[in-house]
Amino acid sequence: MRSLQRGLGRRITAVIVAALVAAPLSGTVAQAETATEYLQNPSFEQPGANAANPTGWTPVLLGNENAPFRWVVQTFNASGQFPPPNPIPDGQFALEMFWQIGANLGVQGIAAQQNVNVPSANDLFFSYDAAQTFYPDSRSANWAGAMAEVQFTSGGQVNSLRYFHPNSRTDYTGSPQDSATTKYIIGEQFTGNGDWVANSRDLDADIRTKFGFTDFTVTSVRVGNLQDRKAVSPFPNMTTYWDDVELTKGGVNEGPSDPPPAGDCTKINGIQGTGAASPCSGKTVTVQGVVTGIDDEVGADYDRTYPEDRGIFLQSLPSDDDGNPATSEGIFVGYVDTASSFRPGDVVRVTGQVKEKFGLTEIAEQIGQEPTKVGTAAVPAPVVIDRARAESQGADKPYYESLENMLVKLPVGTANSGGTNKFGELFLTPGTTRDRILEGEPLPASLLALDADAGAGNPGNPYKPSAPSTTYVTADLFDEVRDATGPLSFSYSHYKLMPQPGALPSVVDGPVAYPYTGVTQAAPGQVRVVSFNVLNYFPVGVGLDLSPVSQAEYDEKKARLADAIDRLLKRPDIVAVQEVYNLAVLRDLANTLGGYTAYLLEGNDSRSIDVGYLVKDGVTVSNLRQFDRTTAGCDDSGLAYDRPPLALDVKVYGREFTIVNNHFKSKGGSGASGACQLQQANRLRDQVASLEAAGRQVIVLGDLNQFETEAPLAALQTGSSLTNLWGSAPAEFRYSSHYQGVLQTLDHVLVTDGLDSAVADFRYAPISTDYADRFTDGHKVADHNPAVLTLSLDGIAPVTTATTDPAQPASGWFTSALLVTLSAADQGSGVDRTEYQLDGGAWTGYAEPVVITGDGSHTLAYRSADKAGNVEAAKTLAVKVDATAPVTTADTTPVGGVSVVLSAADATSGVAGTEYSLDGGAWTPYTQTVVISGEGEHELRYRSTDKAGNVEEIKAVTVKIEDSVAPTVLITGVADGTRYGDSLDLPIGWEAIDSGSGVKTVTGALDGQPFEPGTLKLYELALGEHTLTVTAVDNTGNQTVQTVKFSVETSTDDISALIDRFEAAGKLNATGAAKLQDRISKVMVSEDRGRERDKKKIVKKLERFVETVNDPKIVSDAQVRTLLLRDADALIAENGGTSES
Repeated sequence: MRSLQRGLGRRITAVIVAALVAAPLSGTVAQAETATEYLQNPSFEQPGANAANPTGWTPVLLGNENAPFRWVVQTFNASGQFPPPNPIPDGQFALEMFWQIGANLGVQGIAAQQNVNVPSANDLFFSYDAAQTFYPDSRSANWAGAMAEVQFTSGGQVNSLRYFHPNSRTDYTGSPQDSATTKYIIGEQFTGNGDWVANSRDLDADIRTKFGFTDFTVTSVRVGNLQDRKAVSPFPNMTTYWDDVELTKGGVNEGPSDPPPAGDCTKINGIQGTGAASPCSGKTVTVQGVVTGIDDEVGADYDRTYPEDRGIFLQSLPSDDDGNPATSEGIFVGYVDTASSFRPGDVVRVTGQVKEKFGLTEIAEQIGQEPTKVGTAAVPAPVVIDRARAESQGADKPYYESLENMLVKLPVGTANSGGTNKFGELFLTPGTTRDRILEGEPLPASLLALDADAGAGNPGNPYKPSAPSTTYVTADLFDEVRDATGPLSFSYSHYKLMPQPGALPSVVDGPVAYPYTGVTQAAPGQVRVVSFNVLNYFPVGVGLDLSPVSQAEYDEKKARLADAIDRLLKRPDIVAVQEVYNLAVLRDLANTLGGYTAYLLEGNDSRSIDVGYLVKDGVTVSNLRQFDRTTAGCDDSGLAYDRPPLALDVKVYGREFTIVNNHFKSKGGSGASGACQLQQANRLRDQVASLEAAGRQVIVLGDLNQFETEAPLAALQTGSSLTNLWGSAPAEFRYSSHYQGVLQTLDHVLVTDGLDSAVADFRYAPISTDYADRFTDGHKVADHNPAVLTLSLDGIAPVTTATTDPAQPASGWFTSALLVTLSAADQGSGVDRTEYQLDGGAWTGYAEPVVITGDGSHTLAYRSADKAGNVEAAKTLAVKVDATAPVTTADTTPVGGVSVVLSAADATSGVAGTEYSLDGGAWTPYTQTVVISGEGEHELRYRSTDKAGNVEEIKAVTVKIEDSVAPTVLITGVADGTRYGDSLDLPIGWEAIDSGSGVKTVTGALDGQPFEPGTLKLYELALGEHTLTVTAVDNTGNQTVQTVKFSVETSTDDISALIDRFEAAGKLNATGAAKLQDRISKVMVSEDRGRERDKKKIVKKLERFVETVNDPKIVSDAQVRTLLLRDADALIAENGGTSES
């Protein structure tokens, strides 16, 4: 079991409030129904000397007040805030704050006094309950304890009987000393911050025993605080609660409610009674029972441990069972140092004082006396929890009360409050219904928890055990727990079933998958912002949870935080963190993650917990600053904020905004209304309004320590355009923490209106609430769920440009294959892809420059898309290609000379002009028929140029004019000594003229073989030199032999032209031709760029062309394959390579 303080993670006051609200105050034994009460307002919180006390009570100072030393007492009204009623019906609450001027004055105090005039009648009783609380930090003075004093007169002498309750948590060691007129009775000590003590005394007997008086008159009653004075600054913060302070005649008056009937305090069922409180409270009893289980962990808070929380559970022996279902047969015995030595079935006898500790009836064994084993007995069969009775019981849970401390069994329960919490508690509702228990909804009466204390192994520091408890039940949200068996304890307003070592229940996995995968990788163009309270990320050597942080603890915390951010949260762009000790540890975490930079400014918090940022590389940030760091206000430091809001300007994807990270005052410390958080929210709202007025958009986030429906959240959204995104989260996950079995939201993200439309997703990642602690990874590394905001900020498409190589010619016509390089840029998420479409074909992904070949006009469309999915509107580039020279023919007419008519044609860009050269003369533009005359042999050379600038290879016609009877032979279409590409067709013709007897025969031979005039397809000839011979014989036998020698060669242009020709002839299909053209065009590009040839590169590309030609799937016609391989081999050889075909 835990003391009051054990349940608090960061602020002790939060737990104090929760415990005091929930725990009913213990009652006292009723002696007579006709008792007369002499004191007014028996329940109140101790107010200060300058405060108005409840009616009837007057503040007084106790002890030496010698000048110049004095107390300055300040009182702040905090009605309805801290602390809340317990219940204290007078409605007057005050938070005492003492500031000592001077030092070394010994024990001093302040009290509330009520004057009475009650003569003794031998039936006066004096009773009360008291609790002390204070804020556990360096401001606390050293409490000596609390004291109740009865002043009385006897024989004209004023006397005081004082009941003193020491506070064991302080270093006060003094002992009150009796004097003739002042006597002390030492009562139950306070063992922890918020612990209650009970005292019920027979005043007549006490005065008779201490003073020997039998006749006296009570004149006043005082109740107050005693303090070992220390010179501390600022003032300490503490208070005392008094409940049922009663001076009665004829019995002790319980107040407005009827007390439970007195029981047999020698039996467990008599001690338990039929009500919520024990009728034997405060009495020392001796009981005997059978052990049903143990609690093997002491309680703890910030400053110390509480041994009374370790003990054993006893249950009545069958012979002592009263058979009354309204009385529990179980009791817890605390202060048992050897708890783990007891086994179920041991019969033990124990002596101790009956106490009501925050609703749990228990026996505090006498110091130094362990329970005595007297035998063994059968362990009672567990009582099976009746689900229907559990669900139908009232708010005070009488059904569970009747089973308190007894051995019980829960057949099946469902984890509807989240996974096992950091204290080893797993809250369950009986049955198999899955229904989250959320803040603002009715709390199921049947709710209880499993508690892992039995297997804790009595760690010296409960916060830092060497190993997890052996009775830790690992269960996640909605898991089913079956056959949980153990004693039913009570703490923190909840009944808790404590499984015992070796008897763990079974767990059936529910639908919640481990590990958590609810946060996916942010899409390109999205920005992920997370708020994460990382819970006490402290460096080595700093005190935390009763001992300094060790290196191993620090390393584990850092590694688990890194795992949560990296693996579970998918490396957000910005992580706004709370509860970080300093910049150094945050930088260490950033370095562990890699790719992050840490930002933090120190605040005012007494524990040095600050807010900061982890910013991923690539996100531009500036102007780190705090708001209202030194402004006076309501937080614990006396300033507006213990942890000032930390603002950071952000620029990403071209968008700018400001993030403000917050950690408001602890929720428990300001009461249910959240008055301080409301002040903080109003200040923050004003800062946001100023930022908006300056044109900035804002994200407000952090641990605001308020629920979504409370006033501070409403204030933030009034006077600014902030919107709380809580309602945008998936409905089933709208919570960021769990407390006492309830899932609730304390962490929030709000955005101004300019960012609202950019919100792509908002959710809470339940890595804390929904999972049990595996102790190794990012699940449960903190006690808050990260709030995850995803913004889509990139809405601009990329921009793509196209560049041609060579550059666009002045004529507008490219005379060779060209390369188009596409370049895309995107200032946001980055370019994802570029694609193009050539001449209306399919869109193709761009990987390398696009090659455009083939005479004619071409259109290249292109576009790019970025990683955010923005697609650019398609652009187009129009180009014209004419890589083929014009074709010119010569027609001759032998009339009185030889007339030559030149005709040129170009199917693409058109003929720009034709020119000729006669007998080696200057080139002359051809404008009309050329007439050749004169004896002898004449050569007419000619060529044409198209509008793209392509120049035709020179052709020639030879004319021989003789003055003999031998014929004149004119050969056309081929010129002597000329080299022709094998892609050309030569229109070979000849004519014989004889003005005498006339021509008898004209014959031709090509390379010695007969040849007839007509078109000569040069690719059908072998590469190399050829001879054309024309022989004319006239009718008289005169013979003229005319010879023309020419050469056939090849080039990449010729190969390309042949591919087109074979495709047009149906000897190549379109796919094959395209692949061949692609290969040869790459060779052409290397040749045409004008750089010095890299012959090895050309050979390499030609070899790839050969490989393609040799593929029968591409070139199926054997003749075509042979011709293309011949030409390729020739080019390979020409470039220094070796033919591979």
